[in-house]
Amino acid sequence: MSFIRTSANTNDSFSVTANIFKNVTGGESLFENNFQAGDIGSLYVANNQFDNVVDVLAGEINTILVNNTYTNGTLQESIEDTSPVVIPNPNASLIVMLISFYLIVRRYSR
Repeated sequence: MSFIRTSANTNDSFSVTANIFKNVTGGESLFENNFQAGDIGSLYVANNQFDNVVDVLAGEINTILVNNTYTNGTLQESIEDTSPVVIPNPNASLIVMLISFYLIVRRYSR
């Protein structure tokens, strides 16, 4: 079973950051993304280390991959072609990024 499996037609977003995934084998991808074009939900995977992971990602819609490390036989497959960002709905992601940036700047400017 996948570590994270997203569902189509959902507004849910998932974030996986700063983890080490080692020796993950099996018949399914670590992340199974079932979002469809037009879905608002997103999958954000950043600053992770994939060490000997057979299959990292299935499905690329609304997926953000950035600053991940792939070592020891981890197949990069579509990851190299899609990293760092593949988002068919830029309006939704832009709003989320701007709000996040605003909150970070506001927090550290005090």
